Amino acid sequence: MEEQETVEVVEEERKDPDTQPEEAEVETDQEDAEALKAALAAKERHIAELEGQAADLEQRVQEQEALRQEAEEKLASVQEALIQAVARYRSVLLTSAPEAPEAMVQGETVDELDESFAQAKELVQHIKDRVEASLARERVPVGSPTRSGLDFSSLSPREKILNALSQR
Repeated sequence: MEEQETVEVVEEERKDPDTQPEEAEVETDQEDAEALKAALAAKERHIAELEGQAADLEQRVQEQEALRQEAEEKLASVQEALIQAVARYRSVLLTSAPEAPEAMVQGETVDELDESFAQAKELVQHIKDRVEASLARERVPVGSPTRSGLDFSSLSPREKILNALSQR
């Protein structure tokens, strides 16, 4: 801006009839004016170049924003697919071991499901072992032995008589 004002001032002085500069001054002023015009043209080229770079950068920013938005959409899609896959995997685990309590098989990832499923199976196995041990202690043979009469061959005559009198 200052350069343009300087050029205008120099041109006004040249047009002013009251000022009659000498020829050497006129040549110097003309050279200065040409130099200022060249500097101004160089600055305008530089500004145009910077504006072009700014436009390029703005376009790159828009492209990057579009890529970021596309990546976010893909991420949301992948996350939804992961949630569905984990739910199906949980269903398969529970189907493969129906004795596992459903409430214990929880998690948002496959690893979390595997860990909780292993814990549920350990708990079920522990309970089974305790129930089986309890039943083994209280086990009654299936059915009862056949009833047969007393074997009197091994009894003495006196025991035979006492047995007969006790049944009356």
